Amino acid sequence: LTASVLDDDARRCREAGMDEVLAKPLSLATLRTALLRWLPQAQGQSFEAPVQEAVADDGEVLPDLATLQQRYGSRAVAEQLRDSLLQASEGDLAAVQRAVQAGDRETAALHLHRQAGGLGAIGATALAGQANALVERLQDATETDPASLFVAVTAFVARLQQQLQRLAH
Repeated sequence: LTASVLDDDARRCREAGMDEVLAKPLSLATLRTALLRWLPQAQGQSFEAPVQEAVADDGEVLPDLATLQQRYGSRAVAEQLRDSLLQASEGDLAAVQRAVQAGDRETAALHLHRQAGGLGAIGATALAGQANALVERLQDATETDPASLFVAVTAFVARLQQQLQRLAH
């Protein structure tokens, strides 16, 4: 199990001899499927087919509480993930906004990277990908037009804040 979801990390784990890489947090259905794949099965013992997992990522939309509950199997876990994301996002997005206003690309990238991790953890992979793309641009020394970059970061933060407000209610 790993908190890292980078393809390169998974490749290195497989090259080191690992049979499978599971990214945290993982759903019960994903864990069950992996266990059934790798655990020796008693002869003649049958297992019911794993329940298909709901897709938590709907393009550019955060999963709602019901989707998180279905994915992770528990309302308490879903609420904890939601609350953790909301709390971390408040500080990180405020820090991104302050950094943008100060023209501080490094700090903006740091906090946007943290935000991408939180988004990926709840299954909002499209939003995490957008955040990571902005992080790469912020870290790219050849990006010569910081004004347009900061506009893109500000627009992303505003869209994300709206979705976080919906998730909170």
